[in-house]
Amino acid sequence: MNLNNSTTTHILVVDDEYISNLIVTKYLDDCGEQVSYTVKNDGKQALDYLLECSPEGLPDYVFLDLRMPVMDGFEFLRNYAERFENNLKTRIYILTSSINQRDMDEARTFDCLSGYIQKPMNPLMLKDIIFQKA
Repeated sequence: MNLNNSTTTHILVVDDEYISNLIVTKYLDDCGEQVSYTVKNDGKQALDYLLECSPEGLPDYVFLDLRMPVMDGFEFLRNYAERFENNLKTRIYILTSSINQRDMDEARTFDCLSGYIQKPMNPLMLKDIIFQKA
């Protein structure tokens, strides 16, 4: 979504780590009124949230951790791919501290994935993504 118009870009942050959420939401707050966000602490909460959204209400971006309790990021991606295969609006980025090559390789198997970012995310990278420079 282009932030040069009057619409709001909505972002879903999915991570069980309080500090990571604090950092990402601080960066999002710094983007101003054109960005809104929702935070969920595991993949199940995120999937339930998405299932309650209208097609127009789906987020523009999802920043997804891999290692979470209840439903991890890979299980979320499998469920998302099945249930939202026709959703062309939402771009999903893995945001993780994992440097495991297997995680990176598995992530590449998901067509719905737009990118893989290792924590910590920096504010310029975040702005590049949501302002469509990445």
